[in-house]
Amino acid sequence: MPGTVVMGVIFVDIKGFPFGAYHATGTNLGSIKFVHGGVSRNVAEDMARIGMPVTFVTLGDATPMSREAMERLEAQHIDLRYSIHVPQNGVGLWLAVMDEKGDLAGSTSQMPDTTPLERYLQEYGDEIVGGADCVCLEMDMGESISDHIVALAQKHKKDLYCVCANLSVVLRRPDLLRYTRCFICNDIEAEKLLEHPVPRTDPDAAVETILQYGRSMGLRSMVVTLGAFGCVYYDSITGDAGYCPAHRVEMVDSTGAGDAFFAGVVSGLTRGLPLGKAAAAGTRLAALTIQTDEACCPSLPDFWEE
Repeated sequence: MPGTVVMGVIFVDIKGFPFGAYHATGTNLGSIKFVHGGVSRNVAEDMARIGMPVTFVTLGDATPMSREAMERLEAQHIDLRYSIHVPQNGVGLWLAVMDEKGDLAGSTSQMPDTTPLERYLQEYGDEIVGGADCVCLEMDMGESISDHIVALAQKHKKDLYCVCANLSVVLRRPDLLRYTRCFICNDIEAEKLLEHPVPRTDPDAAVETILQYGRSMGLRSMVVTLGAFGCVYYDSITGDAGYCPAHRVEMVDSTGAGDAFFAGVVSGLTRGLPLGKAAAAGTRLAALTIQTDEACCPSLPDFWEE
């Protein structure tokens, strides 16, 4: 059984860490690391590391970076049977500079060419979605891919989750969110969609804000992270709504925290947890991730028991 099917692209993250205080307009001595990344790739690996069966639908190319990324995924027992390879431009690049606290100071990304993956999903998408437990789709790959996979999820009655890094499709097509089991985003992304601030320091007001938006858009459920202040959530099916505080930990690198949170919430819902407990699982996984300089959490075979 494919388990959770994640559809998206692989990135290689090039990350710079200053030795001292970061100066945006000056020279910063520090260290530079190459890390396997990409939102969907991170989500797939995070899910596998907490014991969830995962199939990753992606593309790679002939570069050593691509081969290494695929080998790392296979080492986590992620099913790559539906992944394809192209001669070049199959893997994206993300250049990121961190500040002295481990927060992102600036970044530039280079997207891979997703045209071959779009053609592949047109041919095999019905088989892939039909065999999935649920589907996590990186909607930033394009509107036509999103339309196609949304339609297939509806056809096969599969829960669909939207993975988004830049909202490039979602801002044009917010109607697609109505077909998701739960829409998960951060407060900055939520404010772009809602065109209304989501107060980080007032959880009650934040809950009311997403309740109003979710009802107006006809969303089944929604979770919005509030950075170091935790997250708020609501579920229109059960009527459950509330706030989940963040864990107080020492941050090494904040990148990948949102991906880990997404992976924890979706995995919790897939395991039958109510949304509040699924949000707590995502919160814990994000806290574990920011304590490492990797984009994903360490392997946690006892995650659900704890």
